[in-house]
Amino acid sequence: MLPESIFIILAVATISLWARTWQHARHRRRHGYEPAPRYRHTDPFFGFDLFLKTGKDYGENRYLPELSKLFAQYGNTFEAISVGKRSIYTIEPENLRSIFVDNARTWGVEPIRLAPMEPFCGRGFLTVDGDLWHRSRRLFGPSFEKRAIADFTALESFVEKMLPRIPRDGSTVDMQPLLSSLFIDATTLFLFGESIGQLAESIDSTRVSKAFDEAMYGSGMRIAMGPLGFLAKSNKWLKACQECQSFADQYVQKAIRYRHELQSGAARRKQSKNILLYSLAENLDDTEFLRNNILQAFFVSQVLPQNNRVALANTTLPVGGGPRGKSPIYVAAGTMVCVSYYTLHRQERHWGPDAAQFKPTRWDDDVASGQAYPYLPFGAGPRQCIGREKALMEASYVLVRLLQCFPHIESRDSREWQGHVQLSAQNLHGCKVAFTAI
Repeated sequence: MLPESIFIILAVATISLWARTWQHARHRRRHGYEPAPRYRHTDPFFGFDLFLKTGKDYGENRYLPELSKLFAQYGNTFEAISVGKRSIYTIEPENLRSIFVDNARTWGVEPIRLAPMEPFCGRGFLTVDGDLWHRSRRLFGPSFEKRAIADFTALESFVEKMLPRIPRDGSTVDMQPLLSSLFIDATTLFLFGESIGQLAESIDSTRVSKAFDEAMYGSGMRIAMGPLGFLAKSNKWLKACQECQSFADQYVQKAIRYRHELQSGAARRKQSKNILLYSLAENLDDTEFLRNNILQAFFVSQVLPQNNRVALANTTLPVGGGPRGKSPIYVAAGTMVCVSYYTLHRQERHWGPDAAQFKPTRWDDDVASGQAYPYLPFGAGPRQCIGREKALMEASYVLVRLLQCFPHIESRDSREWQGHVQLSAQNLHGCKVAFTAI
């Protein structure tokens, strides 16, 4: 009985896929659209061959360079089948502008992110589209303006805690965990009004940090698995999600109580205006809304090597179709588009023959001038990373403080940067350097 049921499901799915493909092909011919080059599947119906390859690449920490190889093979825009659905991969600047800026309302994230992330951080500015997204985004705006993030007093206190942990005799140190701890402490202070004490390596901070890591890793894995995300093991992940929510809830309740005390005259204003949660709680009593958005704000500190969108309605991409990649592409509602920042930022046509090299001076050259959509570390358009200015200012501040204390910095790792991708990406080998003090 079971094999017969599976056969019927597969037959219906195959007929449905064929019907949609025929209908879309007819529409493309009628309006002069042309398809992009297509990935050569061994499973042309469901695309499980590419799905399994992607999973293998993730496990071996080769996903990012392997995806770059596909762009090199098929061009700046190509199509593939992902678990029975059409997906488009693109790094074409004209398409990115169309997706992120010009036609941003036509593209969304809720079909990709909400189900995998809701157990962790619910419905908020990172997981939904439409009115709720607009409401969340507006509330965040004032807390990320330059005037609100230009005070480095708190950040300096964490830098002073980190500096004694750096060897001053030229011995090798991995700065990746130290910098990660510093920014986790700074971020939690900004979000909740209290740091979790990651640099101090307290028992509570280690427990909370592990819960956040597990929750974000599990969410990222389920996003990558798409419709098959339900197959991922859930017990450990759900426990971590619950711990993160409980951690945030205690601060949400504290912020709401403090606001009520201010309104009743039982307390004087003493909390910093730079605490995001207290700013959000000034006019809200919706604890779930506050908790969801404050947890999602934690993602602002993450580095994303890829950004995906789903077409919310039938639409088009301006280029990428046809033999020369210059024709518009018809995109049916529900189609996912994958944008690889990792590949985009290493394109020789934009950055020259040394595009893959670390070269800070390239920003002094003409080649980097006027580069907008070929360089999108924070995204673009209405959903551009709201923490962009904060991230740039804090990274610059910490770098300058390190240079003030250590005039000589030497790399102690000759290996190429290798991306360890979860929800975000970091170097698999860490950041091993040596410092010499003044």
